[in-house]
Amino acid sequence: TSYEILRATISGETSPSNVFVCALSSDATCIVGTTGGLTLENAIPDPAKTYFYRVRAVLSNGRTDWSNEVSATVPVLTLSGISITDITPTSAKVNWMTDRTANTQVYYFATSPVDTSGVPEFASVTGVTSHVASLAGLIPNTKYYFVIKSVDSSDSSILGISAELSFTTAAAPSLIPA
Repeated sequence: TSYEILRATISGETSPSNVFVCALSSDATCIVGTTGGLTLENAIPDPAKTYFYRVRAVLSNGRTDWSNEVSATVPVLTLSGISITDITPTSAKVNWMTDRTANTQVYYFATSPVDTSGVPEFASVTGVTSHVASLAGLIPNTKYYFVIKSVDSSDSSILGISAELSFTTAAAPSLIPA
């Protein structure tokens, strides 16, 4: 026996392109529990989107009818109040809030777009809702682009990512000859 799980973005949709096939044992797409539970793996949905699910068994003599439809909305972590303060020629602070305790990362570069696939320039591993990232070693009078990535402290599948934002460091003080 195997199973098919239908995941759709519209209620009542039965498009075959949205069907995940599950064998009785674990595979790359889903895990079938011994008590009949099914868990989708490696089928990451978009945050804050509602999905509709149906399940059916695939038997040696055919398929059963689809189950009743259930829905689920993927949770998202919300970032708000993003601001830049204490800008100097070589440093700045990025401030923001999250709607739940989160671990955070700030990616910043003097070029756009900001690459968030590598190691962040600033990382904080403390679960808090009020965040401050102190950026140092910056170049005077330079525009920096940054992206904030916050991950829920208790559930790493819930995250929030800011849009790319920017700030410019202050000019270096001018030197007046004596």
